[in-house]
Order: sequence, then C-alpha cells, then structure tokens
Amino acid sequence: MSYGLKISKAGYDVKTADNENLILTSDYPFLKAYLQGSFSLSITADGTYTNGVTHGLGYHPAYLHLGVYFATLGDTDKRILGCWSAEGPGGEIAVDSYITDNILTIGWKDTTGGSFESYPYTVYFYYYLFYDKLNA
Repeated sequence: MSYGLKISKAGYDVKTADNENLILTSDYPFLKAYLQGSFSLSITADGTYTNGVTHGLGYHPAYLHLGVYFATLGDTDKRILGCWSAEGPGGEIAVDSYITDNILTIGWKDTTGGSFESYPYTVYFYYYLFYDKLNA
C-alpha cells in the first residue's frame, strides 16, 4: 500500500483527479520553506546597495526573491521576481543576488544619476529560502 498527500482543485474528486487538477501532490517534490522575510534599501546616489540575510544552513539552499521598485512612483502593486537589468541613455538599474553556505545577498545597482527616480528613493525586497539544496 502506498501513502501520500493529495489536495484537489474545487470540483475534482481527489481520489480520481489527474495531476493537473491537483493543487498539491506528494508524487512530485516541492520546495520546503525554511525562512522568509523582507527589507528595504534607501538609494541616495549612484552606486550598488546590498543587504545580506544570514541563514547558517552550511550549504547553498534554493531561494527566491522579489521586489517592489516603483513605490515612490505610486506603483505598489507590481512585484518583480528575480534578477534583472535595464540600460538606457541615462545609465543602468539592476537587481542581482547570490547565495553562499551562510548568507543570501541581494543587491540594487543604480547608475542613472537620478533619472530612474529622484534620489533618495526606497526599494523593497521579499525573500524566501528553502531547505532544498541548489547543488544536489
């Protein structure tokens, strides 16, 4: 006899539903949450700004991060996932991250001279770390 966990979408019988009609199934691995949190960076001039989150797991865990970057422009509903870069005639804005055995570092780079947003402005980050290792 095999045991597991299944949760079906509304209107589907969990005993007979195909996998695409399940919300969750233990037939497939899924990320196990370890730590989540948020922080903000105050951007006061051209440069790179970073924040480190200590996790202390002793290995490179899987992680996600997203941010709200346009709050001072009135756009607080848009959440942008992951690393990205945008270049224009005024310079570059970018989000980057990396993880070590003990620290997740997330950074913001602005070389636009204030043409992206007038200095100072604030960017907000949300992060999720998982027990699952990046390097199997």
